[in-house]
This record gives sequence, structure tokens and C-alpha cells, in this order.
Amino acid sequence: MKTNEERLAEALDYLDIRRLQNRYADIVTRRAWAELHEIMRPGCKLELDLGDNQMVFDGPQAIGDFIGEQLEAFEFFEFVILNTVIEVDVEAGVAGGRMYMQELRQNVSDGRRTNAYGVYHDRFERHDGTWSPAVATARSPAPSRRGRNTNRSSSPFPCTTSARCNQKPAVPRPSAQKFPPSELVYEWCILCVWRVQTLI
Repeated sequence: MKTNEERLAEALDYLDIRRLQNRYADIVTRRAWAELHEIMRPGCKLELDLGDNQMVFDGPQAIGDFIGEQLEAFEFFEFVILNTVIEVDVEAGVAGGRMYMQELRQNVSDGRRTNAYGVYHDRFERHDGTWSPAVATARSPAPSRRGRNTNRSSSPFPCTTSARCNQKPAVPRPSAQKFPPSELVYEWCILCVWRVQTLI
């Protein structure tokens, strides 16, 4: 059983990492890419595995440039954290995180709104008392019932998102999940609103 001091140290580290996740979501939503330098160390790496195409981005500047370019397709974009699980190794100064997220988006081209769902698996490291992300590996989503998503330019993590970091310590890998295509989510929401209005 952990002592109260150990539990307090773990709780404080958990709070710092949770604040880091919130800060990242806020930066992406506001597209304030210069602020990535405040939460990412120069050695932070993003690896993208899109099936037939692999890309690696080193450092917050390259990561921000890439994501910012992809989000130009949306006149409205919000990064929403749905739930997060964090496992901390206080003594080693490393942590694994699993974060479920949703993207709320509206296209510049036609004004159409879509939703994207995903999960991030990240490795965090503590340096001089400050936590920061170390490595993230993002893979393309599995094909949906309407066929494989080939729109790779509209978002860095289109439709359903999966980002994995296999370094230890890591949160147990989640079971495979199938997320509804964004088109079905949008149509379902419109249908629900219509039914509520008719009842009123």
C-alpha cells in the first residue's frame, strides 16, 4: 500500500499532466501554434503512419506547422477531451496516458459540419519538475462501413483517430473500438433535433 506521501506525489503529477492535456487541446482549438514551444521540448516527436505513407515531425515547430496546414480546411475547429486515463511512475519520472477526444469541425469549402472521434496513447516525461510529451505515433483509422477514408488532407487525424506510444510505462491498450462515420453522426444529430422540434 502506498503511503500518503506517495499518493500525494502521484496526484500532483497526475494534475500536472492533466493540465498539459488541457493546454494542448486549447492550443489546437485556438490554432496558437507558437505556444506549443511552451509545453513541448525540442526533442518531442510526432510519427504518422497513414498506411501507404509515413511521416515524422520533430519538435513543436514542425508539429505545429503540419497540423496548422491541415486545419486550414476548417473555418471552425474545436478539440474536445472526452475522457483521459493517466498512469504515473513517480520515481522514474515517466507516465503513460490514454485520452479519448472529439473534433468538432466545419468545412471552409461547403460549410458542412462533421465530427471525428479518436484516442491518443502518449508517453510523458518529467524534466526539472516539468512534464511534457515525449513521443506520439499516430496511425490512420480503420475503414468505416462506408469505405476507407482517403481524405488525408482535411485533418491530421481524419474521421477516427488513433495515436499510440508503445514505450513503457504505458496505460493498458484499449480494446478495439469502432466509431461511427462523421456523416452518420451529423445526420443522426439533425434527426434528433427535428424530432424534438416536432414534439414541442
